Amino acid sequence: MGRKKSRPVRAAGTASAAAEADPDAPGPSGGTKRAAKGEARRDVRVEVDRSTWGLADADHRDVAEVVLRDVSVSADGEEALEEAFGASGFSLRMLVRDAPEEGFRMGQWPVVPSDCVLLEYVVVRGDRQEKHELVVSGCFDGPDEGISGLAHLVSLRFVTLRVQSLRAFRDAGEAKVESFRVRVEVMEGAFSACESLLEVARHPWRKSLMNMMAWLRPEVTTSAAIYGMDGLGVPMDDANADFTPKSDSQFDLAAFYEAVKPSINAEQLEVGLPDLVPQLRPYQLRAAHWMVQREKGNILHHEYVNSAPYCVPIDFIHKNSRMFYNPFNGNISLQPEPSPPYVSGGILADEMGLGKTVELLACIFAHSRPSSIGLSISQNKTEMAQIKRQKVERVECVCGAASESSAYKGLWVQCDVCDAWQHADCVGYTPKEDIHFDNTAEDVASKNEKSDKKPGIRRKKKPRCTIVDTEDKYVCALCLELTEAAQTNIFSHATLIVCPAPILAQWYSEITRHTRAGSLKVCIYEGARNLDLPTIQKIDMTDISTADVVLTTYDVLKEDLSHDFDRRDGDRRFLRFQKRYPVIPTVLTRIHWWRLCLDEAQMVESSKTSVTEMAMRLHAQHRWCVTGTPIQRRLDDLFGLLRFLRTSPFDTYRWWVDIIRDPYEKGDRIAMNYAHNFFREIMWRSSKDHVSGELQLPPQEECFSWLIFSSIEEYFYKKQHATCMDHAHQIIRSLRNDDNRKESTSDSNALLNVYLSNDDIAKLLVPLLKVRQACCHPQVGSSGLCSLQHNPLSMDEILQVLIGKAKIEGEKSLGKL
Repeated sequence: MGRKKSRPVRAAGTASAAAEADPDAPGPSGGTKRAAKGEARRDVRVEVDRSTWGLADADHRDVAEVVLRDVSVSADGEEALEEAFGASGFSLRMLVRDAPEEGFRMGQWPVVPSDCVLLEYVVVRGDRQEKHELVVSGCFDGPDEGISGLAHLVSLRFVTLRVQSLRAFRDAGEAKVESFRVRVEVMEGAFSACESLLEVARHPWRKSLMNMMAWLRPEVTTSAAIYGMDGLGVPMDDANADFTPKSDSQFDLAAFYEAVKPSINAEQLEVGLPDLVPQLRPYQLRAAHWMVQREKGNILHHEYVNSAPYCVPIDFIHKNSRMFYNPFNGNISLQPEPSPPYVSGGILADEMGLGKTVELLACIFAHSRPSSIGLSISQNKTEMAQIKRQKVERVECVCGAASESSAYKGLWVQCDVCDAWQHADCVGYTPKEDIHFDNTAEDVASKNEKSDKKPGIRRKKKPRCTIVDTEDKYVCALCLELTEAAQTNIFSHATLIVCPAPILAQWYSEITRHTRAGSLKVCIYEGARNLDLPTIQKIDMTDISTADVVLTTYDVLKEDLSHDFDRRDGDRRFLRFQKRYPVIPTVLTRIHWWRLCLDEAQMVESSKTSVTEMAMRLHAQHRWCVTGTPIQRRLDDLFGLLRFLRTSPFDTYRWWVDIIRDPYEKGDRIAMNYAHNFFREIMWRSSKDHVSGELQLPPQEECFSWLIFSSIEEYFYKKQHATCMDHAHQIIRSLRNDDNRKESTSDSNALLNVYLSNDDIAKLLVPLLKVRQACCHPQVGSSGLCSLQHNPLSMDEILQVLIGKAKIEGEKSLGKL
């Protein structure tokens, strides 16, 4: 169905309103609209705010001084200047010529040529100040984006201009200007519009501010100024070198690991670990010492990391004050952004096989929760009725009954919190008073219509049975659990380890094998789905909270997400059909863990999965990512780990992309150095090559035994080789045809960066795999020979099969002649 389009709303400050039907009528900002062929354009005049002109020089927030060019003076401009300069009879305004009408939509501001933006010095005459006499006008010397952004900010009263020097003289009877200088001052409105330097909301004026700062203060937009690495070992020629992104460039994983590897001379753990069975190697002692120091907060920040790229200081002209600028979104502030919270934890990313499990166990033994703290429970006294439960009269019994049934002849009981009716026999409720059936259902119903409901009164959902009133209070098991969950925070000394389900048993056996018997209490949490009764849940929660190590899986996290939703946001999602059984809340989010470790942490790289959402809801003092492959394909894989560790502000995707990922992938050397030092602080990565001298392994020996094919094997191998070679040639020819089609639209530099995709590589490896299998035995692989009974064949039997296949192929060839 078609719809009528309404006229768009324009919000571009004082110069956003369009002129009316008359093409020559002045607009609300003094502009004139002209209908050009194909596009409407108009002149826009922006009055410069004068509210700060009377302040002392030291009180101004001037960020730059601009000298105007192509200054023109009126015939009697010298007398007008002498008469009005310094008084209240003059003003400044900016004239934007031929501004496209479409550019002012939705708060935007068009980019116009710099010659079309003029600064006019106007003298106001008359008793009512109705006459404006133009005295001096000039153009700004700068890029189109910066000058247009300045006009936009002036129109919003975020920036003002103030005449600093204006001198006129006559030369051969012609008025000229010796110098026309203006100061650019940031007004209070600009700072009020920014809630924080890290505000992610996008506004058009912030882009204008970024363009203006790039023009007026280019020194604060360099990588050296942004990342705070000027003079810290990076040559300025390389730091300021321009770089162009390469669309086909691949991430150099080996170079990244080499840049962030720890020093082999780092300190080692000196604490004795009598409960740990294996003797740690030097690289494991260094890793365990680093983990303990991360948790204790004793890691000294490198000066690279202390710099905040999103908080660049900018001194005002008078040097007595400064402001702080975020070059990635254009936010400004008079106060620096608070330092991000310390990350108590990190990424343990030792290469597979170096013993990350033992390193984690060493950290558990070396740094446990202080015994003075112990297991603490904090109570928040709240009213029972404040929990988020659906207060609707219904039947919801623990036995699964969701409606009344004539088969049940016993007593019904109603919860005072959620109004749910349950079988008294099922919940074990026994009234304290004797039950007297004095009132019928109709009497109670009429009584309830005349009076409000009081706490403790039992009402039947459908008045077909006898209703009994009692003053006893009853709360169902689920409401009781929800209330306890909302009021209780358990601070445990346990370490929660989340791992994939296939290696859960391996984790348990590794802990048992590497620790002294009885030194650690290990508990396996199988999920809230397996907890049926509240008493069982309480016992399970007690065991979990008092354990030293709790093991669970990512599948359990995924399943418990729905159980945590009931605890936080109410009874349940409003589904089409009512659930028959109450949802048991999970205990994982009710415990504040001492340490939380995610094994194979690449499982939480995606921020949209249920596992990641549940992992983010867990509370812990120390958070660790344990993985041998923190990066699988590209640098962006690390964002999920940073989000779990809560490494502010890089746990927000925009700042991760703007500050680290994009500059790194573009090749900015200073940004790459900043990223390397940042990850060197929070990630520990040792490779086998790096610690080969500490592995204490015997030297590797290579023994070659050359085998000779039998005549039958040689025949089969050559036949398979010819078939696979023809197949590979077909694949290569198809790839060449694709490259030839792309060559017409690609330049020579792009062709150098062309690489095979994973699908292309897989197609080429299939023929090689068949040839390798033919070396082993003619029956190996899907392309090998097979018998009807699927039994191994002897060489004589293989010869008969080959002879039979050769006869069949020969008969087919003769049939085609």
